[in-house]
Amino acid sequence: MTKEKTEKAMTDAVPTPKPASTVSRGQDWSPGDSSPVYVVVRHTYGVDHRVSDREYSTPNDQRAIEELVFWQKVIKRSQDGTKAAIVKYEKKKHRIW
Repeated sequence: MTKEKTEKAMTDAVPTPKPASTVSRGQDWSPGDSSPVYVVVRHTYGVDHRVSDREYSTPNDQRAIEELVFWQKVIKRSQDGTKAAIVKYEKKKHRIW
C-alpha cells in the first residue's frame, strides 16, 4: 500500500469580491458636479477678501445673513469704504491659506 501525496498549486491570483450592485434612486447629483457654495466676502480696492472659513449652501442662509450683518456693522464703524457681500465661492479667489 502506497500513500499518494497531493499537492495544491499556489497561485498569485487575488480573489475578487462580487461587484456591488448600483441602484439608481433618481439622484441628480454626480461626483464630478459640486453644489454651489456661498461665502461672505469684504470687497476692498477691487478685490474680494474672504472674511471667514464658513461656507453656506444658499445665499439666503440665516447664518450667512447674520455673518453679513456683523461685517456690515464692522465696516460702518471703520468707514473705510469697503462693502460686505455674500458671493458664490470661487476656488482661486476665495481659498483659505
